[in-house]
Amino acid sequence: AQGPDIMGERSLKEHEKRDHLKVYGEHVDLGERVELPERDYAWRELRTLGVYRKLPRPRLGSRCWVRTHTRRYIKATFNDVVDFRECTALNAGRLLCMSLAYTEEGVTEWLQPMVQALLKFYAGRAWAAGDAKVAATYNCVCKLLGAFLDPIT
Repeated sequence: AQGPDIMGERSLKEHEKRDHLKVYGEHVDLGERVELPERDYAWRELRTLGVYRKLPRPRLGSRCWVRTHTRRYIKATFNDVVDFRECTALNAGRLLCMSLAYTEEGVTEWLQPMVQALLKFYAGRAWAAGDAKVAATYNCVCKLLGAFLDPIT
């Protein structure tokens, strides 16, 4: 086993497998393609980026980095979950969703405050506002939370 090619000593053909959708004849079903919104400030290099409904598991290095740094912002994110402004609650939900996807089973460290924040969300004004995007985001957070927890806990 070898570590990452930081100095660029190997050719791209030796380590490109992870970065392509069709891997040496294999077909990967990622679902339908999601169109990115047009923004004036978007980078030109990201115009060809393909975003799909189903994504592969995040890389190990990024999972470790997020798991290490999540403790710095997670409690502040729980406070934003119950914010009365829909945009703040939506952004906090998206951040929670991505944090859960990257920390995986490490989320049990914040299980109690996360469940309390979700209870406050579903019982509070944010849920009563009825925004479909916010509701779908927090439903996804609950689904991810259930995916990484043992049912016995």
